[in-house]
Amino acid sequence: MKTLTLVLLFTVMGSATNFSQEKNPALDEVVEAERAFARASVAKGIRDSFIEFFADDGINFLPHPTNTKEAFSKRPAKPSPYRLDWHPITADVSQSGDLGYTTGPYTLVDTQTNKLIEQGYYFSIWKKQRDGQWKVIVDCGIETKQEPAEKYFTAARPLNRKVFKAKGSPELIREELLKVDREFATMAQQAGTDKAYFALVTDEVRIFRDSRLPMLGASAFRAYLAQNRCAMTSEPITAEVAASNDFGYTYGRYESQFADAHKPEKGYYVRTWKRDAKGHWKIVVETLTRLPAEAQ
Repeated sequence: MKTLTLVLLFTVMGSATNFSQEKNPALDEVVEAERAFARASVAKGIRDSFIEFFADDGINFLPHPTNTKEAFSKRPAKPSPYRLDWHPITADVSQSGDLGYTTGPYTLVDTQTNKLIEQGYYFSIWKKQRDGQWKVIVDCGIETKQEPAEKYFTAARPLNRKVFKAKGSPELIREELLKVDREFATMAQQAGTDKAYFALVTDEVRIFRDSRLPMLGASAFRAYLAQNRCAMTSEPITAEVAASNDFGYTYGRYESQFADAHKPEKGYYVRTWKRDAKGHWKIVVETLTRLPAEAQ
């Protein structure tokens, strides 16, 4: 991912406008939780807001997967000279309303000089806790050189209207998604990275890569892969699936060897998956968090 400061960037705020104008209370809750998190970041500071809004087992990448509450609790409880702010551009939730994501642009500003230190996009996965509160369970992001082009919030399009009932225990469903993730890795090695992706991404997929604006849609991603040929290997670390069996996430390790690079790029991926109308798992968002050279 990035440096110590980058670690901060992964959360969100928001305002909920549903794609179809249908009421979706769970989506509204996730976006409002993001908004509250961002307000707290500005008002209370990075350390205290991250401790407050992350789940007890929530992680971000520092640069390796790290328990966020534990890591931030060890930091000095003193005012920070930096202001981290963000807002959501899009969000989505499972049909069961227990798992969702938000993503959008962030800025990190030195409050003493009012200088922009960093800007980029965060990607946060949220999970509803037993007490009904939404907390961040996985957080990552990318740094960009350009200002975000998107200006308005738009809820993600639904891939289907069907409720997928569980065909086994939650653990079996989780293993099903892990299997799909591993099959992607196998296909990437045997048939090529581009073929593996385009067997699984949706037409409106969001792809995040460091130092560039997000790629929105399969066509934009296809053009990127055509200009950035690489051989990719990956291995999932964990997965989680919503109770409705239509929405889940995986994260794990990846390594990409680009045709024009001497050394491979290593890091971690986070993918959000949804079932399409036929029940097939599809990638709807992916972020690669590149490890700095000293951490590889």
